[in-house]
Amino acid sequence: MLAKGPLGLVLPMVVVFVSALSKGKLKSLLHPVNWAWVLVTALMLVPMCIGLWQQFESEGLYFFFWKQSFGRITGENEWQNGAGPFFLTQNLLWAVLPWTYVLLLALWHIVRAALQKVSTIHGYGFMLAGIFFPLVSLSASRYQLPHYIFVALPYVAILCGVWLQSVLAASERKTIQHIRWASKILVVLALPLVVLLELYVMSTNNLVFRILWLSLMIYGFYRIYSIRAGFVYMYGFAVGLWICVNLYLNVSFYPALLQYQPAIAVAATLDAAPAHRDGFYVYQTGASHALDFYTGRTNLILYNPADISDYKAKHLLTDAAGLQDLAAAGISVRVQHAYSNYPVQFLSLPFLNPTTRSAHIPYLYWVEVQAVAGS
Repeated sequence: MLAKGPLGLVLPMVVVFVSALSKGKLKSLLHPVNWAWVLVTALMLVPMCIGLWQQFESEGLYFFFWKQSFGRITGENEWQNGAGPFFLTQNLLWAVLPWTYVLLLALWHIVRAALQKVSTIHGYGFMLAGIFFPLVSLSASRYQLPHYIFVALPYVAILCGVWLQSVLAASERKTIQHIRWASKILVVLALPLVVLLELYVMSTNNLVFRILWLSLMIYGFYRIYSIRAGFVYMYGFAVGLWICVNLYLNVSFYPALLQYQPAIAVAATLDAAPAHRDGFYVYQTGASHALDFYTGRTNLILYNPADISDYKAKHLLTDAAGLQDLAAAGISVRVQHAYSNYPVQFLSLPFLNPTTRSAHIPYLYWVEVQAVAGS
């Protein structure tokens, strides 16, 4: 509740109810001991509720208990980003990699078995509720972010684990073969792609990492293939692939990608010249939480040329449009540094292509104010 609002309470309640319903134990929910959590939860929320009332009165409580979460579905909350009804479904399939095919196989077999014998689904009831309830309810929200679906991942893990255990216990050779082939196909499709990314698209070009990484992949997949049986052969390809992918992403891809964001570089420039801190401002654009974090300060934004004189600004961080605005206002500046300013959360093919990348990178500029018109 403290972290995610009322949805943090609704989801476990739905899962517990569905679990009790599927097992025919609804009466157990009526036992007073099983409702002790209500008192504990209420006591934990009291300090926060007092703070909300002191700051915003009833509007603060209304926002927390209703508008912030459920208001995104009813439309009372004005936040919306046009994510669409299948945004979280797509992100769920990505988030559970490399086990996406296991989840799809499990759902297919469970639904097919349930159509033949309804009682089959009872053992999976609370897991399915933990996946589909947040998926459906949160997909109706007008404002969605990828991490919203993470609340379903524990239930995905339990569902896949329970289903795989039943498959192995029953020695279902056909299903086991499907899993093995899906794992191999994933490697055949993804491994060349990730090698291409490292060697051509985006990399720190660290030769030591590259040699060790490629050697690990060759040896690891050779060892997995040579076993040819058992648990390792069944899951090893997927696990091995994901280890290789994440090594590349965390050691090579992301460090190279973040060079195209300016916050760290601007902070380094500011640290190298601490005397500039008092006269440093952001002009019209370029402010971000990352910039505030890395510079260790809240960077004030100036919006009008007149503000430069009012605040005695000596150094500005701005973009190309800001430079034009300064020139039009008769403010003379000298560019001292240029920083790549690509929004890395919106990767595109032209940016990822090294031959076209430079044409799609906007810049921020650190400029020194030389003269202000009329001063």
